[in-house]
Amino acid sequence: MTSFAQKLEQKRPQNIYLVTGGRDHTARPAWYYVQVESHLKLRFERAIKSGAMNVNEFGRILESCYGEKPPELTRARMKRDYGFEG
Repeated sequence: MTSFAQKLEQKRPQNIYLVTGGRDHTARPAWYYVQVESHLKLRFERAIKSGAMNVNEFGRILESCYGEKPPELTRARMKRDYGFEG
């Protein structure tokens, strides 16, 4: 079984993370761009390593959708709006 937060891609500006490789409550693969609150950053990184988490507990979800990874249009928007390249 794949855990929700199995893979975390590189950290980027403004505490933005791309969380991929897991499944949400519907058991479908999903990805999330999360802007983590600074005071929750270490807790967030520990939760990623544990393999199960609720991304809503750590900050604001900027973009999310079902699938293995974000589409190129979404990646381009994240780069343009937030300087996130990942």
